[in-house]
Amino acid sequence: MSALPELDSWQYRLVQGASGQPGVVTIREIAGFTLETGADLPVHDVSDAEGRPVGVLLGHPLQFLSDGTAKRSGGAVKLSSKLTHDVGAFVEAGFEELAGRFLWIFENGETRRIYPDCSGQIPCVFDKGAKRVGATAHALLSDAEYEARFDRGLFDRLGLDGLGWLPGGVTAHEGLNRLLPNHFLDLSDFTVHRHWPNAPWSTNTNPKQGIQELAGLVRAQIAALVETPERRVAQALTAGRETRMLLGCARPVASKLDLVTVSAGGSHQTDSVMARRIAKGENLSHRELLRATSTPKEREAYLRRGGHCIADANANYFPSVRPIADTHIFVGGAGGEIGRGFFWRPGDTAETKLTGAGMVNRFGLSPEPVLIEAMEAWLEGLAGYDSLQILDLAYIEQRMGPWAGPQFCCDPTLVRMAPLLSRRTARLMLSLPEDWKRNEGMADAVLKETWPELLRFPFNSLGAVQDLFGKVARVLRDPGVILRKLRKKAL
Repeated sequence: MSALPELDSWQYRLVQGASGQPGVVTIREIAGFTLETGADLPVHDVSDAEGRPVGVLLGHPLQFLSDGTAKRSGGAVKLSSKLTHDVGAFVEAGFEELAGRFLWIFENGETRRIYPDCSGQIPCVFDKGAKRVGATAHALLSDAEYEARFDRGLFDRLGLDGLGWLPGGVTAHEGLNRLLPNHFLDLSDFTVHRHWPNAPWSTNTNPKQGIQELAGLVRAQIAALVETPERRVAQALTAGRETRMLLGCARPVASKLDLVTVSAGGSHQTDSVMARRIAKGENLSHRELLRATSTPKEREAYLRRGGHCIADANANYFPSVRPIADTHIFVGGAGGEIGRGFFWRPGDTAETKLTGAGMVNRFGLSPEPVLIEAMEAWLEGLAGYDSLQILDLAYIEQRMGPWAGPQFCCDPTLVRMAPLLSRRTARLMLSLPEDWKRNEGMADAVLKETWPELLRFPFNSLGAVQDLFGKVARVLRDPGVILRKLRKKAL
């Protein structure tokens, strides 16, 4: 095997017999492997209620407390449940009190597993043949291996240099697979298993109560982050629903937040204008960050750090947040689409027939056989779930995991947190009534409960004429947007 590369600051790897490489911090032997991390990826010991070690958490975990508050880890996390012979039940109880972004490397002697958080915010790829695990292909492969195993044709056909991504656990490198949310990797044989949900869920018959609980969970996380002594919280504010909803939840600590908007022209002007209006109308601290474009070298580094699995617009504009990278924790609205049927079409019902090819179409991706096969296998594992539930899980597992997750390593310049992404908040959003999801009911309901004055500002609009000009300008800049929309609507 070729020598392993040095790790970037937020990468990690779990390998056998490769400790002490230059440029890494060797943490310890765990689960029969050597855990190595870059210097900027925190590692937290985790134990059960009796103090027995149950592995480590990589990343930035938060813990919900019994009094309704939350706290950041100080380097160790003690869970409230006692580990028994039923490892699965213990882990699920742990997920009920964990939030933030983390990867749980579980070990209790006989059982050795890797669990991503509820949406895979700390990425995990693995090489079953070589029994190696890491954040990305860049963490695991030497330069020579990286190039030899890179599928450039797949990269080009899927538009991974633009808005494409790789669902289904597929990566851009031969022999590497991605661990998707709600699944764990068994380190004894490198097999992957679903661990949640273990049965179809029911619709919440009291959605107002669910909304109140959701707002409380989000509020608790933001309040915990605000108490971080060395950094302030920079909370995103756009013209969209998710960031407005977060602001409503954060009302008790809003005076301690620095609201931020990346300022740009074109279709992004709506975000800037509306954020200014909200901040002025509610007397809030607001800062605009001028959109900065990455250099070709910076952009290539972004792609490489993510294993050439993702670019999206962030590859072009990630330097925009550098002015707050050393001083703030960035809080964003990622995950709110769970509560609004992101992959639903107007005519979809619980009985809509779903196929692997149809799912790839919904994603707006070209019909690559490797993706279709992966999605067929994924659908086979969801027998008993109705089609709307499957589509909601697809957003979490096939969009958030392989699209949002890798970006954690692509741009290691800023600590990002998403309070809508925890097991408990995800469950509450999944169980919302169908009409709420179709009619954008969640954000409005949260704001009515938390900060109704914010509803006087329109969402994602500056008026019909300005909105039309914005859409035309977007198509002129990127004609491929039409093809992607047609794919998503195809049967």
